[in-house]
Amino acid sequence: MPAEIWRRNSKKTSKLLIRDKEITAIAVDAKWETADVNVNNNYWPARPIKSRFELYKDKKDDMMRDYNKKLKSLDEEDKESTDS
Repeated sequence: MPAEIWRRNSKKTSKLLIRDKEITAIAVDAKWETADVNVNNNYWPARPIKSRFELYKDKKDDMMRDYNKKLKSLDEEDKESTDS
């Protein structure tokens, strides 16, 4: 749904979905492309969304692990980006 829909009614909007199968889950803006104050209400059925602090705590990266990893040259990065 385009953002222009908010001009008509800023409180709520609706969309009719007709499907052959039962809808088991819905994700609104799953890629987080829009500015949303409350991302907790973007999923049905509801799912817990971790805060930035919880995500930081769960991050178990070892900074020294990648210390000896060979860095890529600019040519290698350009090649990878064109291959994708």
